Amino acid sequence: MANLDLIKQRIDIVELVGQYVQLKKAGTNWKGLCPFHNEKSPSFMVSETKQMFHCFGCSAGGDIFEFIKKMEGVEFKEAMILLAKKAGITLEYQSPGQENRKNRLYDILEESTQFFENALRQNNAGADFARNYIATKRGLTDQTTRHFRIGYAPDSWSDLCDFLATKKFSAEEILESGMGACSEKTGRVYDRFRNRVAFPIFNPFGNIIGFSARVLNPERDKMGKYINSPETPTFHKGSVLYGLFQAKDAIKEKKSAILVEGQVDVIACHQAGFRNVVAASGTALTQDHLKILARYTDTLYLCFDSDKAGQMALLRSAKIVLPGTLAAKVITLPAGKDPDELIQKNPALFQEGVTAAKSLLDHYFHAITTRADFGNAAAKEKSIRFLLKILTLSSSAIQKEYYLEKISHAFGISGKSLNEESKKINAGPKIKPSVTPPAAAAVSPQKITPQEKKTSDLLDRVLGLWLSDWLETPRPPLPEEYLKFDFYPKTSLYKRISDWYSAHNSNNLADFTKTLPPEEHSIFQKLTFLGDEYYGHFQNDSRSKEWQFLSTEIKKIALSRELDTTSKQLFVAEAQKDAEKIQQLLVAMNGLHKQMSSLK
Repeated sequence: MANLDLIKQRIDIVELVGQYVQLKKAGTNWKGLCPFHNEKSPSFMVSETKQMFHCFGCSAGGDIFEFIKKMEGVEFKEAMILLAKKAGITLEYQSPGQENRKNRLYDILEESTQFFENALRQNNAGADFARNYIATKRGLTDQTTRHFRIGYAPDSWSDLCDFLATKKFSAEEILESGMGACSEKTGRVYDRFRNRVAFPIFNPFGNIIGFSARVLNPERDKMGKYINSPETPTFHKGSVLYGLFQAKDAIKEKKSAILVEGQVDVIACHQAGFRNVVAASGTALTQDHLKILARYTDTLYLCFDSDKAGQMALLRSAKIVLPGTLAAKVITLPAGKDPDELIQKNPALFQEGVTAAKSLLDHYFHAITTRADFGNAAAKEKSIRFLLKILTLSSSAIQKEYYLEKISHAFGISGKSLNEESKKINAGPKIKPSVTPPAAAAVSPQKITPQEKKTSDLLDRVLGLWLSDWLETPRPPLPEEYLKFDFYPKTSLYKRISDWYSAHNSNNLADFTKTLPPEEHSIFQKLTFLGDEYYGHFQNDSRSKEWQFLSTEIKKIALSRELDTTSKQLFVAEAQKDAEKIQQLLVAMNGLHKQMSSLK
């Protein structure tokens, strides 16, 4: 069997997409929020029977290879290699000289991880110190260390780079992977991470894409407590969540994710049984982070350190989370504690924090109202304005009305005044639209009449029904009347399907999809999911009855259009007193009326 077919046979698209998107059963298909564009209502469909996906919002669609191409930002060959690895298939044609650049970088990062893991287990002073830091200071077990593949970057100038060179990786590749840096004085490539605990960062597939490394000797090493991989073809910190690979199943199971500040916080939580915990990787929370989390859950707990820096991070995160679709809650930690410290002291206290978590807006309302100086007009106004600024970020009109009432009651300020103040806060300079470039001033597509729109929708349903699963029952012939509707934009696809089915007479349309030009793939997928949505629950007898009804309706519409056209021609012929033409048209109209009568 060819590589592509074997990979498709072993990997189920629902399981694959489910690693990235939170899917829910919708009839015969699965539905979720599209990972390729921002949306609040799910329009992303996955078909288990047809092994394809389609988004009705942005028209993205295809099979498992197309999904990985778009999801991972790779070309087809890279997607095939990734999926082959997941399926446990060795691609027969693959050789080192043929490997894609990005996969070479993945290989460097994997080799580096193994190098650091082995270095951690060596019998020397540096490794002993690193093991002591991990086990004693951080309280991590050997099992946890191995699970997260934590390692030690030796205190050497170029041990890793020299090792990678023995694996036939070039200096350019080592630099591009982020594992090496280049000396400005000598031009030599040296190790980026030295005398540090190395935390590999995974993508959702389990590929290592970068590192975060924690200093072991801060007095000597002045480069900062943590050093992260630079931006590389594999690592973009604004769209990477540390621990997601290990946490994604628990996030889906618990229907929530907990976001903490640091890698060690994530690892400590997982070790204590809180396996739905992740962290941003060396950056503040971003929209991309939220988009990724929304694929797995609709609830996000924010758990930041209780110090001033942690609370500022929470406020920055609130500005990102509130306008979005995730329901956000805040876990409040005891003063002076971070998740790692709290869990080492008593994991039950962390669970209490999770259980007592307040919604993000409730958290700020409670925090402000319990500390507000109600006797000081200026301080009171400052507190109100802070709450209003937070509230205006929410995308929910219901939440806004609810909390405005709470603020009004708590501070004794009328709702009218609060609304006026909210409008002032909301007001700001409007972005002027840019001048439309000449290329954008395209000719608008020809408008169709309401009746033509109604007919187009009906034609879509007919084609969708025909493309839906007919199980063991042969599909009926497609009505020829389709070709008579010149306004219908899918006539070309219709004719292609009709010709193919006449030639093959097969219920398996997988081979047909290979013949489609790219511009018709999306249309085909949309019609397929449309058919599943309307008719996926139909049994074959119901399907046949519906087919008969819709086919008859299409024939009636086609005959009605012919009658209308013939009637107009007759009017012209009568005006021209063309007796022969009049007779021909009367005979034609009589025949059309008989056909119409036979359908009623």
